[in-house]
Amino acid sequence: MSFLAYRLGWTVKAGRVQPGIEIAWQASAPHGLLRVRIRRLADGPSEIRRVRIACALDGKPSALVFAAEDTGRLSVTREGSDTEPRTVAVPPQPLAGLVGRQLADREQDPIFRESMAVAQVMAQSVLG
Repeated sequence: MSFLAYRLGWTVKAGRVQPGIEIAWQASAPHGLLRVRIRRLADGPSEIRRVRIACALDGKPSALVFAAEDTGRLSVTREGSDTEPRTVAVPPQPLAGLVGRQLADREQDPIFRESMAVAQVMAQSVLG
């Protein structure tokens, strides 16, 4: 989320936590206020299974839904559309290895460093 916030010019205004349930932020964007919520499923592993991005497409309210498929694929669909989802293969990777590679590769990347600065602001906003 911090990468999107940085690249899209969002400024974090406030955050809150419902332990074990949800983390939420309010941010200002060039087009107005927005909400970001991360919800925890009642059971199962701590992993991202679905991302919904509310937006305007062709001037009308819409949403894009990105979802992890059980078959090792990532799909994206437009809510309310009858079109087939677009998919891409995503090989499974251990979380620790993925994070380690990203940190090693990105240490000198200015966009990564700025994204981490935004992540720090987001974390501090939910801590009080």
